[in-house]
Amino acid sequence: MVNVVIVGGAGSVGHNVVEELVSRGGHDIAVWTRKNPSEAVVPPGARVVQVTDYTDHAALVSMLQGVNAVLAFINPMTDPGNRTQKALIDACIAAKVRRYAPSEWAGKTKSSIKMYAHKAEVLDYLEEGQQKKEGTCFRAEVLEYGIFQPGLLSDYFAAPFPPSQHMNTFPLLFDLLGARAVIVEDGQAPMSLTAASDVGVVVAHAIESNEPWSLQGGIVGEKTNMLKVVETAEKITGKKFELHYVKATDLRAGEWKAKWQPTFDETLPPEKVKEMVVPFVSGWALGIWDGLIDLEPDWNRRFPNIKFVSVEEMLRGAWERAKAANKA
Repeated sequence: MVNVVIVGGAGSVGHNVVEELVSRGGHDIAVWTRKNPSEAVVPPGARVVQVTDYTDHAALVSMLQGVNAVLAFINPMTDPGNRTQKALIDACIAAKVRRYAPSEWAGKTKSSIKMYAHKAEVLDYLEEGQQKKEGTCFRAEVLEYGIFQPGLLSDYFAAPFPPSQHMNTFPLLFDLLGARAVIVEDGQAPMSLTAASDVGVVVAHAIESNEPWSLQGGIVGEKTNMLKVVETAEKITGKKFELHYVKATDLRAGEWKAKWQPTFDETLPPEKVKEMVVPFVSGWALGIWDGLIDLEPDWNRRFPNIKFVSVEEMLRGAWERAKAANKA
């Protein structure tokens, strides 16, 4: 049995990991959340623990006694300066936790994409801890850590009908029901798309394996490009997609010139869209062009028997759910 703490495990991606671990049985799974435990939705079989104070080092160390692995799913918007993750790492080391997975769960961290600067800072902190054998009592031990980078979750391309009701998705650069997509330059930049459920499967395999965790961390459900995704969607839906081309130079300049502006909230006023949505969507668009999610299948090679959900399977499932919803 492996004792696992999943920090932020009540959220979208974390929920998939918890669900997979519970389904396999034999593990003690604690989901740490800032919410009231009665409000946290987690699969039956996982314990909910409310943790609101990450400044109490002694309390964190006490709670982590006997824990084998800690997985972080922490929203950087709620963790300025990565204070929560750094405190968690220090407590893991002091409690002699064997393994730690930082809050990655997307593309390459050390890249030119500004929105990932906070993730790079956490990796630097972990690397510093690995090298520092003496000095402070909190960082004196070596903590094994690994990275899980699935690229872009293909569940976003299934919006608003992803496989799991626990995934909060919106049409990020691709709108299946609206038959439209954002194409950066020629649309042929390689990108790794992975289903959130498959991330859970990979993490469960890693937790149950005694091999050292990967520091590269690529998970590749399918390697494709945006034009191929559109071609697949057109075959499934029978619709001709509207393509909105953008240039990398415009994205770097902070300009969004496409007619369609993807957003996670249609009710946002224009100034909020410009302030909050454009940087996020532009960051992903530019990231695709710059190779942010052109990942190597590091975890795939480690666990070659895992069968990943294809992009076509993801889109076809979403399309069938959409048709069923229209009939209801």
